[in-house]
Amino acid sequence: MEELKNKIKEIAKEVYLGLGGTEFIGEKEFQRALAIGFKHHGLKYLREPNIEIIYNGESIRAEGGKIDFIVFDEKEENAIVLEMKKEDMKEDVLGKAVHQAWIYLKSLMDEKSTFPRFIKEKIKGALVINFMKETKPLGKALMESEKVEYECIAEKEKILSMYTPNIEIWNINTELTQKPKK
Repeated sequence: MEELKNKIKEIAKEVYLGLGGTEFIGEKEFQRALAIGFKHHGLKYLREPNIEIIYNGESIRAEGGKIDFIVFDEKEENAIVLEMKKEDMKEDVLGKAVHQAWIYLKSLMDEKSTFPRFIKEKIKGALVINFMKETKPLGKALMESEKVEYECIAEKEKILSMYTPNIEIWNINTELTQKPKK
């Protein structure tokens, strides 16, 4: 899965730099450009597939949510859920991004999910890519080299910590502005 995540990150950086940043580019345009990047690099993907949201084996929102992408490796053996964000990495936004990815993963993996089994069996985790410049402190997010991990701090959020090891949040601008390590 790390190899697939790294390839997606490289393509995202390539797209980001090719667009000259995202000051005047919205999330949907970035997604379209990213789809072109995936195609040029030979990655298969599903764009905005609709999934129902499931709780205790029952659909609570049949129209579900639209995952930005499900991206497959070159052999189509593994896949990850990919969500794009263009927001300040504030504590509340970070929590929402993790929660959104978690809900999608949990609903997809539920045995009552109507999403095609042959696809959901390949999904190994999620990657949330943020492409907004950070203007505020990361709050409860912890910067660890290229990756941001959500720190569970409240009792009601403990359930997220069971699933967050499979969810990575990555900010393009953080990596592009980091100084090389000596």
